[in-house]
Amino acid sequence: MLRNIQKKLKNKKGFTLVELIIVLAILGIIAAIAVPRFTGIQADAKEKADRATASMIGKSAELYCIQKEVDDVEIKDLVDKGYLDKTPKAQSSDKDFVLDVKTGKAEVTLDGKTLYGGEETAKKEDPKE
Repeated sequence: MLRNIQKKLKNKKGFTLVELIIVLAILGIIAAIAVPRFTGIQADAKEKADRATASMIGKSAELYCIQKEVDDVEIKDLVDKGYLDKTPKAQSSDKDFVLDVKTGKAEVTLDGKTLYGGEETAKKEDPKE
């Protein structure tokens, strides 16, 4: 009896081809589910990073206008004067941020979409809602 057990233990051959195919199929299914979710998360993160960058540009422009007592400023001026370290690049687009300052209030857009300032920021900052 002991010899039969030892013989079976020494006779390990590994996985069969069917078992390996099943494991690969399971890994393929998991990858098919995970990859689209990951790209969606990545796109959302890039959009949120652009909103944060636009907020930084807008607040820097407003601060510059208050301190220098001017009504208009460009992103290049903010970089030159040290209000921004470098010209910000968008994560979700190849286009550049556009800064528009009107009466000390900044509006930052990207691809025609307002990310900071305008009505959208006013609604978020309104404590009544």
